[in-house]
Amino acid sequence: MKEEFGEMNSTSVMTEWESLSLANDYRVTRRPMPSCTRRLPLCARSACWAVLAPGTFEDCTVRPFVKLIWSVRGTGVVTFDGRDQPLPAGRLAVFFPGTLHRARAGNEAWEVRWWTVDGPLATAMVAEFGLEQEGIYEAGPAPVALLEALREALEDVSPQGESRASVVAYELIAAAAAQSRALRQSPIVEAARTILETEWYDPALDITTLAARLRLHRSSFTRQFTEEHGLSPSQYLIRLRLGHALSLLQQTALPIKAIAHRCGFSSANYFARTFRRTQHMTPQQWRES
Repeated sequence: MKEEFGEMNSTSVMTEWESLSLANDYRVTRRPMPSCTRRLPLCARSACWAVLAPGTFEDCTVRPFVKLIWSVRGTGVVTFDGRDQPLPAGRLAVFFPGTLHRARAGNEAWEVRWWTVDGPLATAMVAEFGLEQEGIYEAGPAPVALLEALREALEDVSPQGESRASVVAYELIAAAAAQSRALRQSPIVEAARTILETEWYDPALDITTLAARLRLHRSSFTRQFTEEHGLSPSQYLIRLRLGHALSLLQQTALPIKAIAHRCGFSSANYFARTFRRTQHMTPQQWRES
């Protein structure tokens, strides 16, 4: 979703994905002026609360500001260095200016809160708190009270409100950094994810064969992968396959059986059962909606 809605505050935003008849709820509050009117090293720009329906985008644009996305419930997908990564609840994604801020809901509804900051020292101040690189950090529960305080401050159009909003944004960064640690992926899990993301379409790929290829016991491999990703390798693989299936259902007229085959499902029946379990409707119903 693109932030091209003018100077709106506390607005429920209609999205380009509404043609899919999906239940999005998206409320963004931004400062009244395009740029900060006071000479502050770090300025609050906006705050958002959203519940995104499966497969819908929150953003997919190169941005000139710092954006911090806190996953509250469900699992989203963010992209760094061209690679999609899951963002489950309790994790924080940090995007810097001049890069593609790409985030979307996965195969389930995703509740998310984010805030953005700019100013001459915005990137440096975020980095000084230990959020030195773009990427995903363990963060724990989102500080809802602080995020609401930021929203309220952004609604105050006075210079005092602008200053207060920037102070709260600074506090939010400090709160995020206080409980955050960068995700450090083990070589084994990195190798597993590479295989999953390049061979997801192969019906012969399952967790037993993957563990065998990595020369690991299935249970220990599953435990390690789950600890680092918040998803089991089986869940990760299913979400990869379903994500591609959703795109094909939306963008093509391919038969359901052909989509199931292209996306690595062993049969159309298995695809339909998996789809219904996660999306609460059949593939045909999803396509028609």
